[in-house]
Amino acid sequence: MVFVYPSACLNGLILKKIDVFLKPPYATSLLLGSDIHLFLARYGKPDVIQGAQYLYYKGVDLSVVHQGSASRVNTILITGNGTWNADQAKAACTPFIPQDAHSQRTYSSTSKSNGIAYTETSYLSPSLAQQLPADVFLNASAQPEAPGMFTMGLGHHKGSTNQFDDCYVSTSLVIL
Repeated sequence: MVFVYPSACLNGLILKKIDVFLKPPYATSLLLGSDIHLFLARYGKPDVIQGAQYLYYKGVDLSVVHQGSASRVNTILITGNGTWNADQAKAACTPFIPQDAHSQRTYSSTSKSNGIAYTETSYLSPSLAQQLPADVFLNASAQPEAPGMFTMGLGHHKGSTNQFDDCYVSTSLVIL
């Protein structure tokens, strides 16, 4: 499932073409911080449209932030067809991490909305800080994080410590 929040998406899925200058690797790679149009080109028409803000695909969720005329991805959630081990869950999300990202720390948390436990690693990416507005970098308490700070989280299968149902990379932990 993919939820997308693009400014270029209007009722009836009318997409306005937006020409924006993207710095490498954001010009061609599907990364956190990339333009939504790269993801739309890759995944095609969404399976479901909810209002004008969310597009749903099977297996991948995207959340998009708007910056001027650009719409950039600030959350990617990958759901599996069953449970994964830690290596499989990490492998699903790692391709979306900017190449210049450096691990900061690993910790455990529990979702306020559904009680699911997460193993999370925070990263800092200078290039991501240049791609997204500073106000999208938020911790779970909705407090500002350093620009370029994001998290990769592995969602534990309910009641398990070593099986995972999903993984995500996100600049904002407020939604969890």
